[in-house]
Amino acid sequence: MKIWTIAWKDTLIRFRDRNALILMLLAPLVLSAIIGSAFGGFIRGSDPVPFAAIPVLVVNEDAGTLGDQFIEILTGDSLADLLAVTVMGDLAAAREQVQLGEARAAILIPAAFSAAVEGGADVETAVSHIQFYADPGATLTPNIVRGVVTQIVNGFNTAAISAAVTVDQLTEAAPTLGPAMAALGPVLNE
Repeated sequence: MKIWTIAWKDTLIRFRDRNALILMLLAPLVLSAIIGSAFGGFIRGSDPVPFAAIPVLVVNEDAGTLGDQFIEILTGDSLADLLAVTVMGDLAAAREQVQLGEARAAILIPAAFSAAVEGGADVETAVSHIQFYADPGATLTPNIVRGVVTQIVNGFNTAAISAAVTVDQLTEAAPTLGPAMAALGPVLNE
């Protein structure tokens, strides 16, 4: 019974203090209005991306097909709202545009990219680095582009590893698969 008496006394004190009552009711409403105005369109889903498409420059020095596939993924419909990709031929010009703030990032697909992905365990061709240059004045958008590029590279790596494991498994099982299935390994490797 003492608990209810204390609770009732505290409730009466809080409701008698006009300033505390106004603050208690008004503060959550004001805070909700501020958050709602800041993130209103994003939460409602009217615009899936809360900023304009990120300008990205791509320089493809790869003579193989995987460099072109990399660009096709970047320019595909699934990333069209997020990235505004421009393909360039000169890395120095692309880096200069990033430094001037005209683009948020530049990506270099090196000459050995296709050979590295398709090379598998061949040590000489197995390493190729996608180079990424970010606008030093931007904070959020280069990280978004870097994440997209990392996902694409991981996809290429996963496909290459899967193909290598499949070929190894078929080669080991060649005696039990028969001559027709044993020839499948080299075809899959290509």
